[in-house]
Amino acid sequence: MDSLLNSPELGCIVKLVIFRRTIKQRIDEMIKNITYFLLFLTIVLLSTDAASANAAPPPAVLWFSFQDESGSPVSPDSLQLIGCLTESCVSETLLSRYGNCALPGCLPGEPSLQGDMDQLACADALCRATSRDYPTQIFRLVANINGQVYTSKPARLFSGDAIRYQTEAYQVIMSIPGLNLSNDPDFVKPGLPSYGINFVYALLLTLLGELLVAWFYLWFVQRWRGAQLVTPLVLVCLANLVTLPLVWFLFPTFVPFMQLESRAVGLFLGLVAVYLSLVFYLAFVLLEGRRRWIIITVNLLVILLVIPVCALIIGYIVGYPNLYKLTSSGLPGSWLVWISEIFAWVYEAFFLYFLSRKTLPLKHALVLSLLMNLTSYLVGMVVLAT
Repeated sequence: MDSLLNSPELGCIVKLVIFRRTIKQRIDEMIKNITYFLLFLTIVLLSTDAASANAAPPPAVLWFSFQDESGSPVSPDSLQLIGCLTESCVSETLLSRYGNCALPGCLPGEPSLQGDMDQLACADALCRATSRDYPTQIFRLVANINGQVYTSKPARLFSGDAIRYQTEAYQVIMSIPGLNLSNDPDFVKPGLPSYGINFVYALLLTLLGELLVAWFYLWFVQRWRGAQLVTPLVLVCLANLVTLPLVWFLFPTFVPFMQLESRAVGLFLGLVAVYLSLVFYLAFVLLEGRRRWIIITVNLLVILLVIPVCALIIGYIVGYPNLYKLTSSGLPGSWLVWISEIFAWVYEAFFLYFLSRKTLPLKHALVLSLLMNLTSYLVGMVVLAT
């Protein structure tokens, strides 16, 4: 009995048990700390102005899409919205402005509208003017485009008397005589894209396509068989649970004139993605067997239950005090498509490389991720086109 107690085998077993318990405690503590940290970041990101007891009435909104006579978009360097008391515009007032214009033809002085909702902002070829206190329905535009000042004739831009509650959209054609305004009935306000398909359907299509590509690549290029294929195919599914929500709901919120609540929800999903990435990394690099899948399953179930509730709460907390406010800064949508696709390619490649414990070489992970994302992109284009 004494020889058994003093045997090196028993000592190794005891050390292994102590080591596993230590690792378990550290993982639990790390996950708890990460959760607290993400909660803190979420609260900081959601700091907003104080909300009033009742939502104020909506402002009047004017959208202007600038283009030249050939239909190509043009971006004004500065823009002035000038109010006129009559259609002859004998008496005029500078209401709002974007940028500064000291060229002949621009109206000098400070804008008369200085309230919280009084804004004129432009992003590329799109401009938006908002106010609750427009003193008139007759306006004219003065735009500085590439060092040349263009003006429009006075026009009645609102119909009826309730200016406060109206939203109107106009195409602004730049020509030699000046700016020509016409109603734009097909204008779509910037926001999260509506693809005509739901997210779950898109996720299933993406998973199906990328799993088939991964299986073919690992089977024919890597020569992996049987149990060797299980872990990388599972990793492909888990990686898409991180990247696809970001591609759908985070990156699109960085277009100009996005609702603040949409951007806040997108940032929250970004924090969730960071958390899931850490959980998956800890599970696949530090854990084995049953405990790995318990950690993954519990975290996925909790997040699936928490995300809808948190999204509603965040949308209300951020959206209510910032009602009718839009962010004017952002990136062009075409840029964001490429940025999101490059992100998904690089993220999934390193996800497969590290979480497979480097059994899949990095160069193969990069090639495989590129092929998978090209496949999902092409499948998405085909689905949207039909």
